Amino acid sequence: MKKTLGLVFIGLILAAGAGIFYFSPETVDHLKAFIDPDLLKTKIESFGVWAPLVFMAIYFSLALLFISAAAFTVLSGLLFGKLWGSIYVIIAATLAAQVGFYISRSLGGDQVHKLKDKKGIGSLISTLEEKSKSNGFRNLIVLRCLFLPYMPLSYAAGLIKTIKPRDFFFATLLTNMIFSPAFVFLGDSLLEGPKALILPVIMIILVFMVPKIVKKFQK
Repeated sequence: MKKTLGLVFIGLILAAGAGIFYFSPETVDHLKAFIDPDLLKTKIESFGVWAPLVFMAIYFSLALLFISAAAFTVLSGLLFGKLWGSIYVIIAATLAAQVGFYISRSLGGDQVHKLKDKKGIGSLISTLEEKSKSNGFRNLIVLRCLFLPYMPLSYAAGLIKTIKPRDFFFATLLTNMIFSPAFVFLGDSLLEGPKALILPVIMIILVFMVPKIVKKFQK
C-alpha cells in the first residue's frame, strides 16, 4: 500500500510537470521558454494574476525532479520584487522539500537498507540516522546550513523514521527564509544598475561563508 501511494505521488508530480510546459501548442516553444529565461519571464507574466502560482508550480516541479532552481530564485526577484519574490520562492522550495520527504516516507523503511550501499544517497542516510538520534531539529538546520544537496537531503530524510515531519518542515522553512532572499534580492537589483548590486552580492558572499562557519563551530 505504501509503495503504491509513493508511485501515485510520483505520477502526480510528473503529470503536473507535463502540464506546466503546456504554455502553447508548439512543443519547440515550450522547450525554448523553459531554457531561455527571457522567454520564460514573458510567458509567466502573460498569466497576469496567476503568474505567481505558475511560477511556484514550475519551481516546485523543478526541485522535485532534481533540476536546479537557482536561476528561478534570481528570476523571482525580477518578476515579483524583493518581498513577494522571496515569499514565492520560500513557499515553493519548502513545499517541494516536504513533498519529497513524504514520498520517501511512503515507500517504507526497508528501502533504507537497500540505499545505504549506494554512493551519495547512502552517506546522506547514514549521516541523517546518526544526527537524528539527538536533536533532530537542530541537526537538520546544521545540515541545511552545510548546503548538502537540497532534494537528495529531503528524500533521504523521509527514509529515516526517527526524523519527525514537523522538525524537518520547520528546519527547512527556517533555512529557506535565511538563504533564499539573498538571491531574490540579486534578481530584483539587476535592472537598477551596478550600485544596487552591492548589497545583494555582499549577502550572497555571507551566505556562501555559512558552511565554513558551521563546520568550524561543529568541530
